[in-house]
Amino acid sequence: MRIRTTLAALAVAGITAVLPVTAAGAAPGPAGDQVTITASCAEIQAEIAALEERLLILQAQLRRAAPQDKPRIIRQIVAVQARIEELTGQLSTCS
Repeated sequence: MRIRTTLAALAVAGITAVLPVTAAGAAPGPAGDQVTITASCAEIQAEIAALEERLLILQAQLRRAAPQDKPRIIRQIVAVQARIEELTGQLSTCS
């Protein structure tokens, strides 16, 4: 099982190099050694990725929403952005 993250989510987390990560949490490192990502870090990355996808959907909905629906969608966007920011902070201290 592979954990999938979007490039946008990785960029938000400040990650610029993408390594394949297995369910065991190991990915081949530059010298053939293993780079380990803890399960909790992988969970945070996965949640950020899911939230990034949700944000894109909400932004698309906002563009075509009726005027009376826009405030509700904007509140959802703000909440998703706040959660992404919170998780990004957690990810930066994750080990």
